[in-house]
This record gives sequence, C-alpha cells and structure tokens, in this order.
Amino acid sequence: MIFTSQPVSAQIGVRPPRPESKGATTHPADSGLYPTSVGLYLCVKGSTDYPCPDPPISDSIIISDIVITYGQTVSGDAQVSSAIGGTLTFYEDTTPICTIPAYFQETYCPSFGGLFDAGTHIMTAVFSGDSVYAGSTSNAVQVTVLPEATTAVLRSSLNPAGQGQPVTFTAVFSGKYTPPTGPVVFYDGDTPIATAALDGTGTAFFTTSTLAPGPHAITARFAGSLDFLASQSNPIEEQIVPGTETSIESNLNPSDTGQNVTFTATVSTSVASTNRPTGTVSFRDGSRTLATVPVTSKGTLNVAQTTISTLGAGTHSITAMYSGDSANSSSVSPVLIQQVNNPVTSPPSGYTVTVTPTPVSVRIGQTATLTVTVTPFGGFLGAVGLSCSDLPTESSCSFTNTTIPSGGGSTTLDLSTAFPHACGSNLPYGSQAALNAPGGVRGRVLGCGVPALAGVLLLLRPRRRRTWFNRLLEMVVVCGVAGLNGCGGHCTDFGTAPGHYSFKVNGADVHSGLPVNTGGTATPNVSTSVALTVKL
Repeated sequence: MIFTSQPVSAQIGVRPPRPESKGATTHPADSGLYPTSVGLYLCVKGSTDYPCPDPPISDSIIISDIVITYGQTVSGDAQVSSAIGGTLTFYEDTTPICTIPAYFQETYCPSFGGLFDAGTHIMTAVFSGDSVYAGSTSNAVQVTVLPEATTAVLRSSLNPAGQGQPVTFTAVFSGKYTPPTGPVVFYDGDTPIATAALDGTGTAFFTTSTLAPGPHAITARFAGSLDFLASQSNPIEEQIVPGTETSIESNLNPSDTGQNVTFTATVSTSVASTNRPTGTVSFRDGSRTLATVPVTSKGTLNVAQTTISTLGAGTHSITAMYSGDSANSSSVSPVLIQQVNNPVTSPPSGYTVTVTPTPVSVRIGQTATLTVTVTPFGGFLGAVGLSCSDLPTESSCSFTNTTIPSGGGSTTLDLSTAFPHACGSNLPYGSQAALNAPGGVRGRVLGCGVPALAGVLLLLRPRRRRTWFNRLLEMVVVCGVAGLNGCGGHCTDFGTAPGHYSFKVNGADVHSGLPVNTGGTATPNVSTSVALTVKL
C-alpha cells in the first residue's frame, strides 16, 4: 500500500494565505492555531471497483469501505488542508506505518506497501500540526481483506515406475495475485505419506522409492492459512510395476580372440507376477552396445542371448540392460568381466628315439648289444612300439621289450650278424657245432666251407692288397667251385657280408595315432638311423 502526501485540493477548500512571519499571524482565540482537516483517499491497483487515478494523484473521492482479496495492493494519499510544517503519520488500526513531512508534494510513504493480512483494517492519517496550524485526524477507511483462493497442479516424474525406482511428485499451488505459502501434505489415497513446505514460487516436492507394486491415487493437499483458502490437486493414478533383476553370464571365460562367446541375460521379477517380462535386452561393452535382442521365455526363465566373436584381447566390462515393459520395470545387470586372450600355439607333442652306442661295430657271426631310449615331450602320453628296418643281409634285431609304455623308458636291442653257412643250416662254417654235426652236415661244412670262406675273403679283400695271397685264394675258390657237386649238390649261404651299413630303429604310437597330450601336433612315428660296421 502506497500513500502520497499532497497539498489540499479545491474540492476540500482553499488554504488561507501563509503569514509572512509567525509573529504576524493572527490565531483563533480558543487555540491560537488555525484549524486543519485531513482527507484520506484510497484506491486499489487494478480494481474496477476502486480504481486509482492516472496520473497517480488523488481525485478527492473518499471511499469509506474497501473490500479486497489478499494480494491486491491498496494505494492513495492523504491531503492536509493547510500546513507550513509538521508531519503526516499513516496508521493501520493503531500501528503507525510511516511518517513523512506534510508539506512535501506527492511524497510516498517509503516503508508502506506490504500486503494486508486477511481481516478488517482501519486506515487513518494524522497531521501533527505546526506553529500555525493545528493537528487533525483524517476520515477512517475500512479495508476488508478476504483470503485468496488457490489452485493446485500435481505432476509425477515417472509413470509408470518400477518397484524401487525413485519417483518425484511436484505440487504447484497458485493464487490469483500471489503464490501461497505453508505446508503441503501428499496422500496415497486417504493415507498421508509426506509433508513438504511450499517455496517462494508455491511449489512443493516429494520423492519416494517405497511405493508397492500396483496403482496409487496420489494427491497434494494444502490446508489453507490466514491469507489463503485450502485446495487440493486432482489425483494422479501412479502405476508401480514389479521390479526386475537382470543377471548375465558367459559360456566361455576366459576366451581367445576370434572365439565365439555367448552371453546369456536372465530377467526375473522381484515379486510374484503373472506378467512375464517382455521387451529387449541391450548387451553393452562399457558404453558400447554390442547387440539388442528380445526377451524370450525358456521354460520358467526369461532370457536373451547374443553370440560375439569380435572382442579384442584384454578385459571387457559386459552388462545387460533390460528395457522394461508396461508391467515390469527396467533393470541393469552387475558387470561381468570377460577376459579375452591372444591364442597361444601349443608346442608339438611327440617323442624321440635315441640309440647308444652309435656308430657300432660287430664281427660277422657275432651280436652287438645297444640301448634304445624313448623320451616323450609336449605332453605325449602314448605307448611306443619298436622295430628295425634297412638291416644288412643275413642280420636281425630283437628287443628285450618291443613296447615302451606311456611316459617313456629304455630297452636293450640285440643286433645279430650271420657267418657263412650251408644252405639249410644255421651252423656257421668252422664252428664247433658244425664240426660235431652228423656226417652229412659235417662233410658239407668241411667240403664246401673252405672254398666258400675263401670266396668271401677274396671278394672283400681290398683291391690294392691282392698279392700272392689273393691269387692263392682264387685257386682255392676255383677248385672248390669245381668240386661243389662233391658237396652233394647243396649251396652255400655267405652270411652277413663285411662292410659299412646304416639301419633304422623305428618307433610307432601303438594307440590310435592321436596321443593324449596338452595340445599341439603329435608325431606318432619316429625313426633313428644307426651307423653299423660289420667286420671279419
């Protein structure tokens, strides 16, 4: 409410001439001061019932009763009929509002202009008087202030919302002239669930995450105050859908680059619900979406799956984000750390075969003993069978153990050579056994063995050493050949010829050829060459 102090207008009366000096002024006999009168002229800004003049000077119309609503502004001024000094004090009932010099033209009360509370108020203006004019009190103006009506609007930040999700309800209460103040109570049906204070804009907030699944009729109610009438919002049908939980698992963790990895997300409801989750699941690697697939029912489970083969080497933070649907809330799985490695090539799997000693020497008709060792590597767990190949004529080999069991080991190899002997007989020429043999055999040994042995010596004698001894051997051979018929028509086996040879000791996986190992490529068959010298 704003007041101005202005000179008396023509409608109130004519102010008497101001004396030149206080001493020359003639005063009324009873008081010695000239009487005064004060007019209080009020109006209401923006009102058609109590309009304010424009420009804002009094139109000298006195209104004794004003009825307004809280928030409307009362304005006006007070005019004293005559004054050369003194002050004007404005009162609300008996409370002084402000005091200003009476002789200032269009002076406004700087401390007045606040709102009247609802109720009845009596307004007056009092002139203090000065050295010439007597003080006086204005007419009384009754101002009746009615409480302001309010309206309310309620909003929800999320509807429908999942069980456990935070929902903020915002209530905005408005008046025609000014926002109301005071507490607001939020109700779920007829049950109060929270109280919040209106701020300077008439807004109150309430956030909750504890509403149970199902529909909720939420309202905001303002109980009213001295200056504002009560009101409440229309109800919001807030729908709380059952909460969900999403989990994720990998079928291969850790995996290698390029391998297919299948991620499976399972969506379950936190409470019993007849509405199975639908919607989609987005599989994400950190902030990057790998795939978005629909949720499907598999028995009693609600799952979504995707297979990825493009994950690079390193660790990956995989999550499954369920979108939710009209009956189930969204949810995000815990982070799954997927480890992806670069593939490591496994070493080859197999075994080695070693023979000692090598090289080896043996005289014709004798046996050399060697050691054969099988050593597995690369996780080879098969058994190995042993054999010989590429042996000299009339020689043979035998193993103490022809099979080395899983894990490796050693065995003995006997390499035997043959002395010249009669065909059909294993008895070497010149051996005691041959000499003690029955007559027929003995005769063939004696009759045929000498020229046969001479022939062998002749054939193997180095060319550069063929001296008179060589010629003698040739004569024995010629004579012996001429007399072979005398051996009864039987032939001679010359046995193992002296010389240098190379034979092989062979190993073979006696299982299926697919060794039980830690990986890699198996070597099921192995051969080792052995240098052999056969001497006379």
